[in-house]
Amino acid sequence: MSSEHPDCPPDLAVRIRGLGKTYRIHEAWLPGISLKDDLLRLATLRWLWRRDARREFHALDGIDLDVRPGEVVGILGGNGAGKTTTLLCASAVHHAAAGSVLFHGEDITRLPAHAVVARGLVQVPEGRRIFPRLSVAENLAMGAWLRRDRVGIARDRERVYALFPVLAERRGQEGGTLSGGEQQMLALGRALMAAP
Repeated sequence: MSSEHPDCPPDLAVRIRGLGKTYRIHEAWLPGISLKDDLLRLATLRWLWRRDARREFHALDGIDLDVRPGEVVGILGGNGAGKTTTLLCASAVHHAAAGSVLFHGEDITRLPAHAVVARGLVQVPEGRRIFPRLSVAENLAMGAWLRRDRVGIARDRERVYALFPVLAERRGQEGGTLSGGEQQMLALGRALMAAP
């Protein structure tokens, strides 16, 4: 089903599954990415949590999730349902005991987290986990740690400052002294610096 939202600008396109609304997206907006292929796929993902050598339980058991370019997908569930664990497995912070994680068609299930980030899959941690004693500028530099393209890093830093002008104003300020909302902006900006 295709419909237009009155507040949706024509160049914004998002598929919202389950709500019966689809906004069109043009492949020209995402060079090198096919809109027909999955951007991220989690297939029968299983993760075990071990309390000790004798006790374990399945924190995730058979998770399937497909995300296509241009989609916004939400994971809903109660406390302890596995929402965060699913995302931690997708970004290789945790490694799944079974199943697979595909990103742009490549199996990244067993890759270390830094290799997953280098491929463009970045997680913004909940709870504004920034480096509180580093300045705003230093926190953003940490997001670009794996990159070597100085021109691109400078361009992306200016893009983050344009998205979040308060960060530009406070670039020399310690991250831990920012308000909660500003710290979340910083966490998002740091993720963007990895060029996802």
